[in-house]
Amino acid sequence: MNKLLLPLLCASLLLTACGRDCSQTAAWAPVAEDALDAAQKTQRAAAFEAKDAMFKQLSGALMGAIQESGPAAAIGVCQSVAPEIAARVSEERGVTIGRTSFRLRNAENTAPAWAAALVDAQHADNAYLASPDGSLGVLLPIRLQNPCMTCHGDPASVADDVKTKIESLYPDDQAMGFAQGDLRGYFWIEVPAASE
Repeated sequence: MNKLLLPLLCASLLLTACGRDCSQTAAWAPVAEDALDAAQKTQRAAAFEAKDAMFKQLSGALMGAIQESGPAAAIGVCQSVAPEIAARVSEERGVTIGRTSFRLRNAENTAPAWAAALVDAQHADNAYLASPDGSLGVLLPIRLQNPCMTCHGDPASVADDVKTKIESLYPDDQAMGFAQGDLRGYFWIEVPAASE
């Protein structure tokens, strides 16, 4: 996306996000990646390390559940183990991390206020937003890979036991009907300012 368009997109979409928590949202300002200062670059690195740690642990848990008990077991991992992994990585790394999407499966994965407008607009690139308190918000797109199609692909091709499990845990699911390579959602990471 054109570097000049990101601030305009954020500004115009902040009005949409204000229904969520305008006082929180308005405080965050977009920062182009090439405009990050030294402290923000350190924060960005911490955000990527946290995302990599969460992705590795979650992928391992999902693949282990699938190998041991089949694809329907992966849904339970996403419901109960993923939040535990996010909490553990947050504590270990000194950040706050989670996953979100413009089409949620789990309503508890709603985007934080600072990221909501970008998520709603299905922003396709990495995004950085700075808070007046020195925190950096980092939004990193998740693209669907082939193994993810088992639970997020065309409903006609999702196995019946997987659909049944999804329907029982997530009656308002919106997270099927994606194709490989589609933007599925985001990792969001909030990195506080370094303490002095």
